[in-house]
Amino acid sequence: MERNPIQICEEICNLLNLNKAFIGEERSQISSIWCQEDPLNNEKIYSCKIWNNFEGLPSIPCNDPGVIAFNKNRSLRAHIFNKDDKSFLEIWNSSGLIKRHDLSLQKAHGLVYTNSIFGGLHFSPDNTKIVYVAEEKEKKSTSFFDKFSEDSKGAKFDYKESWGEQLTSCCKSIISILYLESGKIEVLENSDDQFVSKPVWYSNDELIMIKTIQYPFKHGAIYCPNRANMLYKYDHPSSTYTPLTGNGKAILDFEINKNNQNIAFLSCDAGGPHRSYFTVHVIQSSSGDVIQVPNVLVCGILGIKVLHGWIDDTKLLLTDLEGPHTMAVALDTISGHKMDLLTGKMEDCEDYSFIVVDQKEHEFLFTYSSSNPISGLYQQGLGFSDALSGEVRALTSSHRTSSTTPLRSEVLELNREGRDYNAIHVRGSDVPSPAGGKTSQRTLIVFPHGGPHSAYTTAFSKHCYFFARLGFGVLLVNYTGSLGLGPDSITALSGHVGDMDVKDVQNAAQIVRQSGGYERAVVMGGSHGGFLTAHLIGQYPEFYSAAALRNPVIDIATMIGSTDIPDWAFYEAGLPYSAAYPPTPTAEIYGAMLNASPLRYVDHVVCPVLLLIGAKDMRVPPSQGIRYYQYLKSRGVEVEMKLYPEECHPLSGVECAADCLLHMYNLFISSQTAFMTSLPLDHPKPLPKEG
Repeated sequence: MERNPIQICEEICNLLNLNKAFIGEERSQISSIWCQEDPLNNEKIYSCKIWNNFEGLPSIPCNDPGVIAFNKNRSLRAHIFNKDDKSFLEIWNSSGLIKRHDLSLQKAHGLVYTNSIFGGLHFSPDNTKIVYVAEEKEKKSTSFFDKFSEDSKGAKFDYKESWGEQLTSCCKSIISILYLESGKIEVLENSDDQFVSKPVWYSNDELIMIKTIQYPFKHGAIYCPNRANMLYKYDHPSSTYTPLTGNGKAILDFEINKNNQNIAFLSCDAGGPHRSYFTVHVIQSSSGDVIQVPNVLVCGILGIKVLHGWIDDTKLLLTDLEGPHTMAVALDTISGHKMDLLTGKMEDCEDYSFIVVDQKEHEFLFTYSSSNPISGLYQQGLGFSDALSGEVRALTSSHRTSSTTPLRSEVLELNREGRDYNAIHVRGSDVPSPAGGKTSQRTLIVFPHGGPHSAYTTAFSKHCYFFARLGFGVLLVNYTGSLGLGPDSITALSGHVGDMDVKDVQNAAQIVRQSGGYERAVVMGGSHGGFLTAHLIGQYPEFYSAAALRNPVIDIATMIGSTDIPDWAFYEAGLPYSAAYPPTPTAEIYGAMLNASPLRYVDHVVCPVLLLIGAKDMRVPPSQGIRYYQYLKSRGVEVEMKLYPEECHPLSGVECAADCLLHMYNLFISSQTAFMTSLPLDHPKPLPKEG
């Protein structure tokens, strides 16, 4: 098995990762945009690949596509983006660029929103106008001592409240309409203090949009689809807003049926866990009644759109999560019946995860992936399907080249104290399976996910592929509280973080280490996964020989005053929270949070530790990791920290991501010889809680 970490890291960066894909005017005309990474120059490289009559043509270079939207029959394409502090909107057809609009010239608003949380771009049915979202035009503000301006004197240093992590430019949104013939921009009035987003034309004179309630102050929005909001209809001629849903709910997404004008939307209770299961509802255009689809709950992992659109008058297309697999599902809104559209319909797809990436009525595009790259070229393959006929085509060949070492993955169904959960074990194919007994110098990497209400799937993972190619086994654990295990699992974790989730991960690690013949175990994780990593090396210090933590939560109590999601700290610690009137911390509140935190076990940590910290992280402030570094260093623990000045919570910059991989490899490979050359395989008892 290959052992050159830099070469394998470069190979992973060179794998094509799908950015966007679209069905054209004709079903057999498909366009896609792919991305590769150049860590040396810290940049992404984009290319466009087209299929004509389902036959692939050579790829050509292209630029970052930004946000793209099509009109109803897909004869026109809109492209909106920001460049050099200006905003542009381009209109294209099959022949090329029709018109580029410099939206900044009219000074009607600030920069346009290109994020998936609040942004939007949509053609009107008659193709005469486009609606989009932008930041409100910033008012001029000056110092008290500016004698030549009367604009907002003394407001130079006014605080501008944003939606936090990765959304610092989103402070006050406005809905804007561009009239395509004249180029005129109209800004819609928003009389209340709610935050408008995701506008879609319902008719040529009506819009459907989401308004998010801002409470006394904004809470972080990215990765948090539990923020209270409402669905509204806007009548353009009368400039009136009509609420379509009630208070106390969070709307994840909505889709309009172009045949009967019914509106489907996903909803959950506002507040509580940051990610949970959603009910499906339909607003009937004939009566305005809101009908809940019976006996159905859906969920999806972070970063994946769940609700895609209507297949026909009664069926919706979803990307759903069942266990560790994402699936393309047709949902009957009358009966609540779900039908898996893809599983079992492609060759060798037992361990694949499927994600819908585009839909045109009953036809859709999807990605498919597993622990191995597709054809040795792609992180994930691209396919086409017709939900009505059942036709399924793989556009990218699933044949794997001989130059790629295939990996093996297995899903483990686990149970602890009556609660079911699962894990995914990934290893190189030339490493003996558990039945083959021990292999020398084998290390298991235990890798709990963040959230905690997220999930690992069987889809391709850069981390798994990198480390398994280098001879490590990797264990991805979906502990209690993970998505895909049912709504009861989500609520069970509240008030038990640092205990229930830690024991689930340790139980899985112990089982796989013993059955797989691993001689040692190391652990890594980010955010809540870093929280669990710090717990594991503090509660089970004899079990782990090294640990890597990415932007970890170390002390929940001190985080509430500096994170953009203080509600997370209260909910996960099992404490009540009101976004409208946040509770004042007390000694009891601080005590409960500290009791759940890994900081209390810092005196028991003995293994080498690597901390990877983003200096611009607003979700888990860098002070959490820095303080942990100081505690460990003062106690004589071997600890190293990397601080990435331009990175925020995900540590996803091209150079940063590659640098993190290689530093974690160096830590784990050195731990094989420098620390605990033999470790007991009997289950170590957790250290008792103090206090």
